Amino acid sequence: RTESCPTVKRYNMPLTRTNRPGTFRTPVTISALSALANTGMLKLTNPTNEDDATGGAQSHYYPFVVTEPLIVAQMYVLNGTTIAGNIDVGIYSHLGIRIVAAGSTAAVGTNTIQTFDLVDTTLAPGHYYMAFAKGTSGATSLQWSVVPSVSAEHVLRCLGCRTSNDFPLPASPTFIAMARKGVPFFGVTGELVM
Repeated sequence: RTESCPTVKRYNMPLTRTNRPGTFRTPVTISALSALANTGMLKLTNPTNEDDATGGAQSHYYPFVVTEPLIVAQMYVLNGTTIAGNIDVGIYSHLGIRIVAAGSTAAVGTNTIQTFDLVDTTLAPGHYYMAFAKGTSGATSLQWSVVPSVSAEHVLRCLGCRTSNDFPLPASPTFIAMARKGVPFFGVTGELVM
């Protein structure tokens, strides 16, 4: 049983009380961009369509931090102008061990957000990676470009971003050098439990 509660100024959004006394839930979205934007090391340009151009499958891992228990329900990707093949999204521990993934799913819809249902998974406070994989070269997703682009992959590597040549997302990836020069528009949605 849940009931509506007044807006809490700290979060400036309505909370929902669960059936446990003193427990509240509030909706949350964490994107790959929001996880990196507060570092002060990124200067982003307008979003553009991007193809990994690797000639095959590639997975990308972007760090994020959970400060309160978070129940993850879905992930999303903003598809680009060219749709082909399949996509996989998931969440990994800070050690690179898969916690949950959507599994290989057909990419659908150009220039639109595609959502992926996950098995509801509670993440304890800590450090994690959100992962995004495309199984086909040539399929595009919207990304924010990092400036200066000549060292973008080095900046992303310093911020903890990782890459592997895998599709679908593996249980435990082998990371390789980051070649990507932008941050894809994708992320996690769920509820904070307070």
